[in-house]
Amino acid sequence: MQIRILWFLFWLTHRTLAHGIDDGFLQLSQQEGGWVGIWRAPVAVFAGCDSNRDGQIGRDELSNGWDTLTAGKILLLDANGQSIAPALNQGEVIQSPSQLTIPVRFECPPSPTLGVEYRLYLPSATDQQCLAILTNHLGENKTLLLKPSNPRQSLSWKEGPKPETTFISFFELGVKHIWTGYDHLLFLLTLVVTGGSLLRWFQVITAFSVAHSISLALAVFGVVHLSADIVEPMIALSITIAALVAWRGLAAQKMNGGWQLAFSFGLIHGLGFAGVLAELQLSGRQALLPLVSFNLGVEVGQLCVAAALMPIIFRLCRDQTGTRVRQGMTILAGLMGLYWFTTRL
Repeated sequence: MQIRILWFLFWLTHRTLAHGIDDGFLQLSQQEGGWVGIWRAPVAVFAGCDSNRDGQIGRDELSNGWDTLTAGKILLLDANGQSIAPALNQGEVIQSPSQLTIPVRFECPPSPTLGVEYRLYLPSATDQQCLAILTNHLGENKTLLLKPSNPRQSLSWKEGPKPETTFISFFELGVKHIWTGYDHLLFLLTLVVTGGSLLRWFQVITAFSVAHSISLALAVFGVVHLSADIVEPMIALSITIAALVAWRGLAAQKMNGGWQLAFSFGLIHGLGFAGVLAELQLSGRQALLPLVSFNLGVEVGQLCVAAALMPIIFRLCRDQTGTRVRQGMTILAGLMGLYWFTTRL
């Protein structure tokens, strides 16, 4: 039993710390003679460039392995169907423990239509995608969400973005974010593990949803801004606090201040969700559809998890054995929150 618990903790910790780092990110702005910006991807994608095997990938190593790395894997397509591979641009190469950010440039003449193709994914990771943001010389933004199943997408600056495509892309992004956001899911578990009536479940889930929707919108529109260095530890701490409150209310199947707690910490979790949309640098009316569809995706994903948990929690509320299992769940949740809090500091 102890080995199983340790394995569960290791798996959950690994997945939470890995949340979002398997995805690619491409941000380009139109300048004279082409498109300039950054490309960010998992460090493991560039492993073949690390010639001295020291774990640090420098500019010289990137230059030597650049053609092999990018050949046919990351392309910009102009109106004539010409494929343009990226060149390593001047600027700083930034390596974090999980990702590498590289300045890139595509030599591409002005074109009313443009396409992006992206195929640089890790074979060992699932549900990967690449978020591509392009800004033309007029300041108009277009966003593409590329996936292994749909690696090539195109856009037209004349036609404007297709609302249905934008909605679906950001809806899927929201669902993925909550389903792979194990810290958010663990907090949701602490809210419902005490059981209680359907009314209580409705109150705490609604309070959590309303709160993170408010703070997500405020963050996207620039009204509120907190550094991830503050938000992420606070999210972890919210799990521990909620787990402690839940543990005290297990026997009576009540959680004192449940919906108030869900609302208060939901505001913090919303700022965590906002980190995904912050990279888009959206503003005004162009931010509305991505914000709404992303948030709806988060809500639907969250409700699916709650629906899956409901019969399990209700079954565990019937006897003392189930109560002891729920006590163990809250203890594990509290310990995980403390561990993430210390690592995120």
